[in-house]
Amino acid sequence: MGSQLLNSVKSSIGSHQYFSLVDERYINKLFEYLELLEQKIPKSKMQRLIYKKLKFNNNYESKSFIQSLCEVCVGYYLLRHFGDSFEYEKKVRTGSDKDVDFSFKHNQYQINIEVKCPRYDEQEKILNKDGLKLGFFGRVPDYENQYKELNQML
Repeated sequence: MGSQLLNSVKSSIGSHQYFSLVDERYINKLFEYLELLEQKIPKSKMQRLIYKKLKFNNNYESKSFIQSLCEVCVGYYLLRHFGDSFEYEKKVRTGSDKDVDFSFKHNQYQINIEVKCPRYDEQEKILNKDGLKLGFFGRVPDYENQYKELNQML
């Protein structure tokens, strides 16, 4: 049913800038994951996930929040499928503060996963300016020559 920490978060979910707007089924899945994860990790890591990554302390910033939600989705899948060997924020190098988001064993292999999401800051700067914008989408063979040729036609 959740700890005092998770119950506190559940009771304040309506004031969260993002979660106040989403379907309740999504929120229920999030808390399924958090309840499973809470059984596997120290309280300090759980608090960091809730307050620093998921921003339940109202310091919401959409880009880092989306990254955190992507991590939650991947983590939920891995925890359900590899729960016995699942580790959250595992330190993989002695003497380093760096960690991987998730680690688990499968078929005698240790698998480490770091979830990354693209940032579009530079693209947003360009798109928000007035003017003609040229771009290529997907993989374009010989991109540089194609771009030069298109640019010369203009």
